Amino acid sequence: EQFRQQIEAGLLQKEYIAKVIGVFPEDEQMVDANINYDAREGKSSVEKGKVACTRFVRISTDGFHSIVLCKPVTGRTHQIRVHLQHTGYPIANDMLYLSFSIDPMCTNCPDLAPKGYGEEGLWLHCLRYSGPDWTYECPYPEWA
Repeated sequence: EQFRQQIEAGLLQKEYIAKVIGVFPEDEQMVDANINYDAREGKSSVEKGKVACTRFVRISTDGFHSIVLCKPVTGRTHQIRVHLQHTGYPIANDMLYLSFSIDPMCTNCPDLAPKGYGEEGLWLHCLRYSGPDWTYECPYPEWA
């Protein structure tokens, strides 16, 4: 019975950090938006799809970017990336989900791609995995 309850409660929890464009709100944000993954496009979108939920907490901001703690309650393809885009704070170097209507580089150069993705990888990093009686933490990446 106890084992069944642990599975229902979710044995594995993951926490990520992301570097997003803009000043993310100070209060915890809960995004509850269904996600549909299109395998042909290799991209997910917020529309009729599978139930998805993510909690976000701002860790810091410099007035241009924010470091955000991301706690997915469900685990859908590209969930964190899509939910951050949905809130209006996309990952700063996410070429797949970045909307150039809010360009991080220059308001006069909307076609200029943000730097960092090629050299450093996506600014989304798994910080912590935890189970009922264990935790594994990863160090913060340089960009955070």
